[in-house]
Amino acid sequence: NVLYVALEGLDGAGKQTTRELLESRLKKDTTYFKNYGSNIEVEFQDFPMYHTKSGKMIKELLQHEHYDEIMSPEAMSTLFALNRSDYFHYSKVLNESKPDIIISDRSFFSNLAYQYARKLVNNSQTEFDKFANELLKIEEIAGNPIPSQVFWLRTPMDINLARLRERKETDKHESSENLQRLVYMVYGIIADNAKSMFGVNWVTIPTELFTKEQVVDNIVKRIDFQRGWNYSGPPHLRWTAESNKQWR
Repeated sequence: NVLYVALEGLDGAGKQTTRELLESRLKKDTTYFKNYGSNIEVEFQDFPMYHTKSGKMIKELLQHEHYDEIMSPEAMSTLFALNRSDYFHYSKVLNESKPDIIISDRSFFSNLAYQYARKLVNNSQTEFDKFANELLKIEEIAGNPIPSQVFWLRTPMDINLARLRERKETDKHESSENLQRLVYMVYGIIADNAKSMFGVNWVTIPTELFTKEQVVDNIVKRIDFQRGWNYSGPPHLRWTAESNKQWR
C-alpha cells in the first residue's frame, strides 16, 4: 500500500521550498514512521515532468503566444494526465520495489484548479461537478491515482503575485494575474468538495501563520496522524485536538 501525498498551491506558494525541506528532513531521519521500520522509502516527484515527451510539449505550449486559442482546458488536462502517467506507469512505482510514500509537488488537483479557472465563465456547483468528473474520467483512462492526502499551501494572493513578478521567466499560467486569482478561488471550491466528491483528506495551510519549518513539521505530523502510525518525532509535534483547529 503506497501512501500518495500531494503538495498543492498557486505558482509562488512555496511548494518547491516545502518539498525540498520535507525531502531533507525525511531522508535524514526515517524513524518518524516506525511501522514501516528503518528502511522506509519516501519518493519525491515534481509535476509536470518536463524531460518527457509530454512534458516538453507542455512546456512549449505554456510558452506559446496563442496558448488559450490552440489548447482547450480539456485538451491540456489530457496532456497533463499523460505526463503523470509517464511517472506512475513507467517508473518503479509499479515494481516490487515501490516506495512506501510518494510525495509530489502538484497532482491531479493542480490540473483541475488551473484548467477549470481557464474555462470559468459562470461558476456553479453543477458546472464544477461536470468539469471535475470529466477530468476524473481522463485520469481513470490514464490509470493515474488520486492522492489520498493533499496539503494546500494557501499563501496570500499578494505574496504569490509578488514572487511571480520577481521571476525572470514565466509561462502563460504564471504571467496572468487574473488567472492566478481565479485559480486561488477554484482551490477553495476544491477544498470544500475534497472529502465528499474526491474522498481526499484535504489540509489547508495558511502559510502566513507559520514559518517554513513549522509547515514541514506539521505536514510530517499530519501524515503520521493520517496513517495512524506510531509517531516517534519530537513531543511538541504530536497531533492534538487543539492543533487540529489551526489546520482545517
